[in-house]
Amino acid sequence: MRWLLLLLLSFSGHSVADCAADSLPYRWIKVIEDQNWGALQNLFAEDARYHDPTMAFFDVPEIDLRGPHAIRQFWQESSEGSGTSAIDYTISHCFQAGSMSVLTLEVAVTVAGNAWGINKDSIVLRAAQTSVLRTENGLIVEATDLVDYAAMMRQVETLKQTFGPYDS
Repeated sequence: MRWLLLLLLSFSGHSVADCAADSLPYRWIKVIEDQNWGALQNLFAEDARYHDPTMAFFDVPEIDLRGPHAIRQFWQESSEGSGTSAIDYTISHCFQAGSMSVLTLEVAVTVAGNAWGINKDSIVLRAAQTSVLRTENGLIVEATDLVDYAAMMRQVETLKQTFGPYDS
């Protein structure tokens, strides 16, 4: 991630500043927390890209989506498919350099235990996350999430030991 910071700081003519509470990065986080998928779709430009290379942790292809509809569909189906009842972010830092924004945060997701093979109605999974956004004309044109899924899976294994595996 050091290369990313150096890249962002190297934008000539752009100052680095903290993100304002009403900034696009904060609004993006808020609509995800609210699970307001229509509002999420409206934050993205028509040719927007959403990317999560860390999904490769699960031995599945990286997420690489194009267009606001595909991005909305992914978020909505992922939420509904896992029985997500709450998504809470704690932003530890957000800064902007020109059209780029970087957020470091912790996500806590409350999901159905059986979606993760755990014999418990609901569980909370936490992970560190870094999100990088590029914006143009007040819209997100590119968003990349980097999530510590290994930490989440360690929690899943501990919860399975505590509550037992879900047996359908």
